[in-house]
Amino acid sequence: RISLIRNKLVQLNHGAVESAEALIVFQKYDQMMELLKTFERTIYTDWTSSVGEVSELNLDLPLLTRSEESKLISVNFDPQLVSVLREVRYLESLKRDDIEIPGSAAGIYSKNDLFRQYLANLDLIVSRYNKVRETILDVEYPLIEGQLGHLDIQLDRAITSLN
Repeated sequence: RISLIRNKLVQLNHGAVESAEALIVFQKYDQMMELLKTFERTIYTDWTSSVGEVSELNLDLPLLTRSEESKLISVNFDPQLVSVLREVRYLESLKRDDIEIPGSAAGIYSKNDLFRQYLANLDLIVSRYNKVRETILDVEYPLIEGQLGHLDIQLDRAITSLN
């Protein structure tokens, strides 16, 4: 954003742009741009050094978890993984040659649509299952106990195998 203003000032054909004060402003701009580039490189380097490990750890976690007390289930898609997907999407949108997306992050991002579809389906399953668990009356429970038991068996398998 500050580059736009500087470029407009440079194009301005006025004596004020060539004054000593203007030269100081342009020097400060150059200093600020160098500081921003250094900061960007530092943040990028830190991100690339940790993104693979964060991603792999989070991909190994189970996608579903169950509360032992309430028997309710929840989707366990780590916010850090969501953050990695968002960051890769942003970096790709920049289309800069000096920024290379690490292979592990690019590999995860290549499955972004699949993750989004799985999460939407899992969120729907979880909300409907939990609604039944939370709203069932004691007198109704014997009517669906067998079906809930069968569903719990399938969910337990999903909890241990889906990651």
